[in-house]
Amino acid sequence: YIVADGMGGHKGGETASKLTVDYLCNAFKKEKIESPENFLCDTLLMADTAVRKKAEEDSSLKGMGTTVVAVIIKDDMAYYAHVGDSRIYLFQHNKGHQLTKDHSYVQQLVDSDIIKPEEAETHPERNKILQAIGVGNVKPESNHLKLYKNDVLLLCSDGLSGEVNIDEMW
Repeated sequence: YIVADGMGGHKGGETASKLTVDYLCNAFKKEKIESPENFLCDTLLMADTAVRKKAEEDSSLKGMGTTVVAVIIKDDMAYYAHVGDSRIYLFQHNKGHQLTKDHSYVQQLVDSDIIKPEEAETHPERNKILQAIGVGNVKPESNHLKLYKNDVLLLCSDGLSGEVNIDEMW
């Protein structure tokens, strides 16, 4: 499962997100995946290279990029990776938990105890991301967890997480 949220103008954002999704899907179909977590991180790095190369070939796409979250579910395990501020939430026993941590300026402020997590939601620079596919120097973060009956994973862009809180998502 993949969600990619493009940036860099309509044409560029759409191109970057489509290239990223296509790259991951094609690699998933072709490769024998030994380690889903490593596969996701490695493939996101290769997608970053492909998006940057496309932007170099077409000047109208300069500055394009995309945030991305991706999940592979295998044997009751969810393996996931992300870049940027698109998120994955786990809803378990009617309670939500954010699994990913935004690659954003505001998240850095929270991590450094400069602002409180509640302040991040309305901070004027909350949309300033520090990583995106297509921008380079990408370091995907990954993890995994066991899934149980009735668990729900929600993959979303900041178009959802920036508008509603976790209780409203549930």
